[in-house]
Amino acid sequence: MTSGHLAYLLFNDSDLGVDAILKLNFARAIPIELATNISMPWGAPLYGLSIGDIGTPTILGPNRFRVTVPIIYENHAFFDLDGTVLVELVDDAGNQLGSGTANLLQRGGYMPLDIVVSNPLDIVAVRLHFDTSYFSYGPLEIPLVMP
Repeated sequence: MTSGHLAYLLFNDSDLGVDAILKLNFARAIPIELATNISMPWGAPLYGLSIGDIGTPTILGPNRFRVTVPIIYENHAFFDLDGTVLVELVDDAGNQLGSGTANLLQRGGYMPLDIVVSNPLDIVAVRLHFDTSYFSYGPLEIPLVMP
């Protein structure tokens, strides 16, 4: 699911088309073939994934700031999410400025994660790496606009 175009299904609900063919040869004399085409709904486990407003950083000391990265998603899948997300804050050269890990919410929602960085003005994007019992995916880079 996480390779190629199937990663789309992690973030978007869809209808999956299923073609099934069953062939039997009864007593090696009478061939029977049954075919069906059905459509079944697919619920995305990370539907509507977005990064909320990071807001104003908190000063912790010289060259130490805490920023809160809100991760927002809904789990529309038939299964509960069980895993973690690694969040990296990166600068315009792709260098990691800070990172943190959080447990995914089983059914989704609002998930704030505090990360310490030396200069919050250098943050231009968030990289996400997902690791669950069903899939691993990442990095997914989401550009940011800082206040």
